[in-house]
Amino acid sequence: MKTIIEGFSIYNRNFYSILILSLTITLPFLVIHNIISGAVYQIASITGADFVADFTNLFFMLFLLIIVQVPFIQLVKSDIEGEEKPLSKAYVSFLKYGSAVFLFSIIFSIAVVFGLLLLIIPGILLMVWFYLTPQIMIFEEKTMSRSLKKAGKIGKKYFFPLIAIIIFASFIDACAGYLGLFAISAVTNSYFPIVLFQMLINMIVFPFNVILVSLFTSKWNHELETGPSAVTSKKYLA
Repeated sequence: MKTIIEGFSIYNRNFYSILILSLTITLPFLVIHNIISGAVYQIASITGADFVADFTNLFFMLFLLIIVQVPFIQLVKSDIEGEEKPLSKAYVSFLKYGSAVFLFSIIFSIAVVFGLLLLIIPGILLMVWFYLTPQIMIFEEKTMSRSLKKAGKIGKKYFFPLIAIIIFASFIDACAGYLGLFAISAVTNSYFPIVLFQMLINMIVFPFNVILVSLFTSKWNHELETGPSAVTSKKYLA
């Protein structure tokens, strides 16, 4: 509960920076996702391949979600460390880690989708184990390979808390989306205003979800570094 309250505090302190990042980075990616999603389901309606369309849409959703969270992760890091000019730092981080996160997001999304296609459970395991890779990459300024390894350790040790946070964040997003959809549907049934309002809800809720996950990542990473096994290892190496 304390971490959730801290998440709201960071969100409030950096609201204008979050708004600017949402308009300049999140919104364009949401537009791209909606265009791709619309095209995929349009083709599926003609060919009858709804199953393929669902997993294709899932791939692009995961792919874009991983990339878009980068500047918000940096924003959390800047807030924790008390850095000045967090907004400019967020843009620099987006450019700095963009290519590495882009490559990771492709591999991650393909692995999760194929894991879900096979037996569902492998996809869930892969998603949880390596979900925190971008957070580790930015918080510790590690390479992708080292971040994968560290994320795997945290993901395995805190598997159930992490999956609970992912479900909680998805629940918040879904509830906000349905409430928004219900509200706008009461006014109009036109497709464009509904989609636009849905994207607006996502722009507001998504940054908080990233902040929440990033705070827990920082907490778990600290516990991993200062835990009994880590202390013993450092003593042995000394």
